[in-house]
Amino acid sequence: EPELSFGAARPGERMAQAAQPVFEIRPVQYRDWVPLLKSDYIPADEIGNRAVRLKGELLHAVFAFLRRPDPEGLDAQVARAISLASAQRNLPPVDEQVRAQVMKLLARRSWKPFMFAGDAEVMTEQEIVDPQGKTLRIDRLVVSESECRVIDFKSSASYRDEHRQQVSRYMSLAAGLYPRKNVRGFLLNFHGPE
Repeated sequence: EPELSFGAARPGERMAQAAQPVFEIRPVQYRDWVPLLKSDYIPADEIGNRAVRLKGELLHAVFAFLRRPDPEGLDAQVARAISLASAQRNLPPVDEQVRAQVMKLLARRSWKPFMFAGDAEVMTEQEIVDPQGKTLRIDRLVVSESECRVIDFKSSASYRDEHRQQVSRYMSLAAGLYPRKNVRGFLLNFHGPE
């Protein structure tokens, strides 16, 4: 009767006796899954106004396509970014109000260093994996010769501690990628004052 084995014996080699037919699988160590699960869901207070959320998603998507000044001018660049964002993200059509808001935000003096940053490398929607293997997405990462700026856009009217903690976490990960650069973090609000 032939022996059962995994793999084939080489010519001239006898099959080794099978290892133990039973092996133990140990259970996974206990882990508090609640924080991990919460990070995958939208907080209840943000679910209420779907229109505001969709507008925030659209603004995030538009700003992801704005990296460098365009020789054709800002109006053409914003129009192209809006078109790409709507097409690629399968978002609702953009009205004139959204385009006007994008132009107003780009005109803010406080936003200029983050939007068109000269010779710095601008990365948008930059995915990064933390030590636990979770993929995070940084809205905007601006890397110059001496500095790395982590920018997170927010569409809610106010900042919360969790927003600051989120940017702080992104900064820690960016510091690991750019150890010789000064890493700074910023929250930019779509609806806040200048």
